[in-house]
Amino acid sequence: MMDQVVLHHWATDPASEFLGFEDMASYSCALYVAPEFSQMIFRDMYGAGVPILAPEMDWHSRLLRHMFASWGQMHSEHDIGRVPPDDLRGGPSEELRAARAVVEAADSWPFPPFYEPRRNTPEHLAFWLPLAEVYRFPHVLFFRSLVNFLELAAQADLAEQSSKIQEHGRKITANMHRFYRESLRQLLSAANI
Repeated sequence: MMDQVVLHHWATDPASEFLGFEDMASYSCALYVAPEFSQMIFRDMYGAGVPILAPEMDWHSRLLRHMFASWGQMHSEHDIGRVPPDDLRGGPSEELRAARAVVEAADSWPFPPFYEPRRNTPEHLAFWLPLAEVYRFPHVLFFRSLVNFLELAAQADLAEQSSKIQEHGRKITANMHRFYRESLRQLLSAANI
């Protein structure tokens, strides 16, 4: 089984500093263990139709707790003093008013969307993790152990997974086109154009 699995990491492979979409799409699948709730690389790989293998939520939660305890969550500092100061030029700007409205709404959430392992419980992380893209998009293959990951990488019908991902992408694109066509029609109609 291992002779069928080739691991490549763009950040550590000295042969390549950047993978374009064509390069990404040439891989049979991608291992996705995000060090944050969501990262653009997920959408890049998904958009290229590359089957994605990711840890099940419980395991991912344990990995995130370890990562955040080791080096922290990006932008967790925004949880400290979340209310932005007033604009010094005579009161809050439109941007600051909008930011303040979001902060005030966030105060009603059970937990802010930042995780600090020294202050927060695992339940705090468990509240937000289901909103990560990897758990909201269909056709992601989830593994529960390293052995299960290797089995999936070697035995899953990755061509079928890629077809399902691409079909989902076509549905999303068609829905988006319908939305913008209808929005444009309404705008033009309202403007009597």
